[in-house]
Amino acid sequence: MTAALTRSCLVSLWLIALASAASAQTTEFVATRAQVRDAWLAADAVAFGDYTGVDSSLGPSYHTAAVRESWMGQVPSGRLVFKAPRGIEVEPGTQVLLMLWDRLNAATDSYIETARQRYGEDVWTRIGSDSITTYLLPFAQYALPFHDNKIKLRSGSMFPEEVKRGDLQREMRELEYTLLPPQLYRRSDLVVHARVQFVDRRNRVIEGVPVELRIYVEFEPIEIIKGSQPDSLKLAYSSFPRSPRFERDEQVILFLSRADQDFILEPGKRAVFHVRDGTVGETGQPLRTFIQSLHAEKR
Repeated sequence: MTAALTRSCLVSLWLIALASAASAQTTEFVATRAQVRDAWLAADAVAFGDYTGVDSSLGPSYHTAAVRESWMGQVPSGRLVFKAPRGIEVEPGTQVLLMLWDRLNAATDSYIETARQRYGEDVWTRIGSDSITTYLLPFAQYALPFHDNKIKLRSGSMFPEEVKRGDLQREMRELEYTLLPPQLYRRSDLVVHARVQFVDRRNRVIEGVPVELRIYVEFEPIEIIKGSQPDSLKLAYSSFPRSPRFERDEQVILFLSRADQDFILEPGKRAVFHVRDGTVGETGQPLRTFIQSLHAEKR
């Protein structure tokens, strides 16, 4: 009887240990490489440093970090204040990689619509830039925790893969290289300078619940830079974090890939360059200089 009781206790302790381990594993945030890549494609700026918590003197939406390295964009070293209206899932003192939006440049139609539903008239106070900060952490999962300069990424096995900070930074720089205009030009089927002629945003509703925001855009080609003149130039896509946002009558340069009979923006918003007052906003080049540099890729 005593032996049976002992065995029962051991089994119970073993089950409790398994449950605790499973609980710890589920509460620890571990991303996949694909998720990190998508967050990178959706971001305006990426910074590595130490998360230092909420600034209580400013309010619960204002968070702070001590930036050590700017991986993308021009995030200055030192103290950074940013908004995180949906919270953050790391503890103060944790090494963190922040995937940030700058002045809502990267915000999608679906994010803005959801924010309006969440915050009502207070929406721009919650997510918009102000005199304190221009940076926004749009999702809690866009703060990726590191421990001892390593991040855990889900892999094909049941155990996560530990990736060193330097290795991940190198991977992201290699991804960024593929997004440079010359690289986009080489692999695109159609490159066109166009005017946005029409934008339609429609909610897909199932049983009264909006489940997806679909975007339909039509363009008027101004100049074909690569490829041949299409019969019509239209895009239809779901509004996800790395999807572009278009406004009627704005001018853009699109790097498009062919998928069956349609065209797609393969890297999402990173394949769209905006033209304002004769200048390409993403590069700061005059439009003609930008186009000439692409044509130079033929030689």
